[in-house]
Amino acid sequence: MKLGRTSRLALHRGRLAFATLAASILAVFALGSFPAEVGAVPVTPQAPYVLVPDYTAGTAGLYSLETQSVVSSVTVPKAWASAYNASTHTYYVSEYYRHTIQEISVNTATGVLTLGSTINTVTSLGGTNFLFLSPNGNTLYAEGYSGGINVVNLATNSVTTVANPMATASSFFAAMTPDGSKIYVSDSNNGVEVFNTATDTFGTTITGFTYPAGITVSPDGSTLYVGDYTSSTSADIYTISTASNTVTGSFGASQLAYLWGLQVTPDGKTLYASDYASSGS
Repeated sequence: MKLGRTSRLALHRGRLAFATLAASILAVFALGSFPAEVGAVPVTPQAPYVLVPDYTAGTAGLYSLETQSVVSSVTVPKAWASAYNASTHTYYVSEYYRHTIQEISVNTATGVLTLGSTINTVTSLGGTNFLFLSPNGNTLYAEGYSGGINVVNLATNSVTTVANPMATASSFFAAMTPDGSKIYVSDSNNGVEVFNTATDTFGTTITGFTYPAGITVSPDGSTLYVGDYTSSTSADIYTISTASNTVTGSFGASQLAYLWGLQVTPDGKTLYASDYASSGS
């Protein structure tokens, strides 16, 4: 597997960069004051869009990749992460530190956003962070800042809370396997927790890291990649079998100080990593 490098330009100072897999920047345009996690992209022949939650502005804006401009925007205080249900044309946007999730419908022909219901999560899990939708679209998983999981039944918007067994830990990143069977959560106790969606319970804790941060799952669901920075000048990326939840290997990424985010390409051949060091990308 090749290790590519991504720059902080991707979401830096209110701008978004679109790049080819060869890492060449295609376009950069203004998005807002503090764009957080770029959301799912419902692409149609007429209108490819990307949803961008803006934490500082308190909005979720739908941007056209064709015109590179905002199409529609709605108010979502402390907007952070999103999930998209393609069958119902519905976005779900978490409100960081506010224990709420906002439902937003989108007209895929015009790009107009419309606010829907507000889902209240449980305060004991900290603010809502990353969101994941089950493959059948019936369940939304909202990972809390404390690392626990809010399980939302989207038929009723009722919430079941599952606490993280590492109760003193704060979470960093989370990733779901393509089949929706597991959610992995990296935390400040230097471990990665495994959440089983079939039983809605936490099981294995994967250990042996110094400071695990960014995590991502291979397209075939067989491998979890965990970015672990050991110092300001050293980092490693671990490969973990999702079948056994055990470490199968690692390789150094010393050129990335403070390794943070990870993303693997759809063909599974290239892994992109980012850092937030003041002198690197």
